[in-house]
Amino acid sequence: APLHPDCFISGPGPPAGVSTQVKENRTKVELGYLTAVTGTMNNRQGLMISGAIKYAVEKINNCSTLLEDVELDFLYNDTQGDVLKSNAILVDHICNDIAAFIGPEGPNCNVEAMVAASKNRAMISYRCSDPEVSDKDRYPTFTRMEPPDTQVTTS
Repeated sequence: APLHPDCFISGPGPPAGVSTQVKENRTKVELGYLTAVTGTMNNRQGLMISGAIKYAVEKINNCSTLLEDVELDFLYNDTQGDVLKSNAILVDHICNDIAAFIGPEGPNCNVEAMVAASKNRAMISYRCSDPEVSDKDRYPTFTRMEPPDTQVTTS
């Protein structure tokens, strides 16, 4: 079904007779946001995109026709780009019933992707170029926004 205009930033608004009232008592679904804001990792993007994550969750929650029975929230954690810290946070989140993960950030994310897959948790990484996680048999719940290093070429 197409999205109603109340889900967009601008426009004429919803058609006449369409409710824009967001439901109350929605099921809360919490996402884990694993980013690198501090630390020594090069090209950290956590400082730049954290506002976008918050904005996207707000827009989804305020849209009466998108995930109408769900209210998203997210729990932010600074992994500092460290695989041990990232996995400790990931395990704690799984124990606390976090539904899915955004991140981690870093060149390698195969360990985190394996842990998420072992508990059937979706993981969407905005910055992981690790070619190993392209194997959907081993990492079935992992999706990335950045291509693996093996698919990046220079011009």
